[in-house]
Amino acid sequence: MPPSPDDAPTHAGGVVVRHRSDGSPELLVITGRRHRERWVLPNGHLEPGEDPAAAAIRRVREEAGVVAAVVTPLEDVALEIDGERQLVRWYLMEASDQLEDHELREVRWLEAAAALERLTFADARTVAEHALGVLAATADSSL
Repeated sequence: MPPSPDDAPTHAGGVVVRHRSDGSPELLVITGRRHRERWVLPNGHLEPGEDPAAAAIRRVREEAGVVAAVVTPLEDVALEIDGERQLVRWYLMEASDQLEDHELREVRWLEAAAALERLTFADARTVAEHALGVLAATADSSL
């Protein structure tokens, strides 16, 4: 179900990247809140009046304990979960710090191919692949 141009996002999330010493990217993946066997990208609902980019930063911090900044918006993805229509606005984000304080989820940094393989849902893989394409298109591949 493609989003309509008039739809406002209900959720926001991040494809969060950090770079290894050799310059190759690692992506952040976390376990689901209710289904710990599922691997997802950090995302969640917007608070009333909250800017989607601010919500993505907040959700990454709350869910994974990662301090990250938005680099660029990606795409909006429309989903239906338990009968609720959600429109998730995704952002490419760069990590600047890893904190110990986060929700009780498993947090992993994986090289790109392993992260794509680990993600449970096809829509998350598609968004992560798009983010990696945007990252590769940058002149020096470093944010």
